[in-house]
Amino acid sequence: MIIDPKLLPHSALVDTGVLIRFLGEKQDANAAACKAFCDAMIDEGRKLWVAAPTVAEVIRHKGSATPRVRGIAVVAFDDRAAELLGARMPMAKMHEAKTLTGLSLSYLKYDAMIVACAIRIGVPVVVSLDGDHPVLAKDMSLTVRKPSDYYAAQMTLAIGTPLGSASAPIRAPIANDTSSDPKKAGTVEGRNDGDAAMTTKPGIVGTIPPPALAIPDTSRSDA
Repeated sequence: MIIDPKLLPHSALVDTGVLIRFLGEKQDANAAACKAFCDAMIDEGRKLWVAAPTVAEVIRHKGSATPRVRGIAVVAFDDRAAELLGARMPMAKMHEAKTLTGLSLSYLKYDAMIVACAIRIGVPVVVSLDGDHPVLAKDMSLTVRKPSDYYAAQMTLAIGTPLGSASAPIRAPIANDTSSDPKKAGTVEGRNDGDAAMTTKPGIVGTIPPPALAIPDTSRSDA
């Protein structure tokens, strides 16, 4: 699977789970999509941000400083971010998120700080694997996406399917046909004259993927 550059936002903030997989600190089913997304954003010259609380989580996870990566900048959790957090995510909203997600308040408070940093810097998208981010970002003009949402769609064509037909079987000429019936010579049984004008196109390997399933990364082993 490859990332479609046309789908990429002009800027995005990535959550801790995405960053540690991009850095190779965690290998699982989501790691390839996280690396592909971040690589594509950097290669296309799009701006990638991480929140200061994410830096703290990564250091806690790996026990050493976060490496500096070209194209990725850190958003400080400053006084403006603190004001946004307090005003737009009061405790009533935090308790609502706790009820909806089943996550602890201590877990949600960290992700709320990350969302506040995203609002602080004015990015349109937070790219995350966590299921609580859409709840926290609700009504904040902030979209939450998974890295796999930016994969390019794959078109498929059944192997041997003639152009202009979605289901017709292969009807290929038979070499050195010795049939005495001129109507059958050089043809497959049952082929009509109109088939002679058909051309075939080799099949394209792959299938149209179903919508990506949200796989909440609810473990704080990321940090």
